[in-house]
Amino acid sequence: GHLKGGFSLGGGVGYKINSYLRTDLTADYWFKSNFNGQTSDLLTTSTEVSKMSALLLLANAYVDIGTWHGITPYVGAGIGGAHVKWDTVHDPNTTETNPGSSNWRFAYALMAGASYCLTDKVILDAGYRFSHIQGGRMFEFDTSSSGPGFDHGINTHEVRGGLRYQFGGNNGCAEPVAYQPEPEPIYTK
Repeated sequence: GHLKGGFSLGGGVGYKINSYLRTDLTADYWFKSNFNGQTSDLLTTSTEVSKMSALLLLANAYVDIGTWHGITPYVGAGIGGAHVKWDTVHDPNTTETNPGSSNWRFAYALMAGASYCLTDKVILDAGYRFSHIQGGRMFEFDTSSSGPGFDHGINTHEVRGGLRYQFGGNNGCAEPVAYQPEPEPIYTK
């Protein structure tokens, strides 16, 4: 099955360990996306239509590869969980509907991107994130049908953009101060 393009909003708080390594905790909410695809229960496989939303919580680590002209490419990985909520699930070939399920699942993510220094405190960040949410229960039993039904996991590919604000320390953006010679002494008479 596949999810049609959706919209997500997120935030996080992190810590810069050194000039190459940083970590953060992030929360992202995926607004409802349309789902079309195959689900399976104990007996059959059927086509289902529904909507899915999710809250994704991850602990992430990133390696900043280096900074050139204010641009810092990075790679990262995260691990955590997702609370997945399915709306009522419909089989378009029958009148069958099943109440959607809501549950926590294991999740991980892989990231790559680049950041750009806007000021010594504000960094523009753009990148790609692949996320995988483990398969789980998609819908519950219903009086007219078998069940429960399970999805096979959710893979997402996201293009992400955002701002990072650094509260303290050196974010690598401030240009090094050029060498300044000692001022000439001024003699007064």
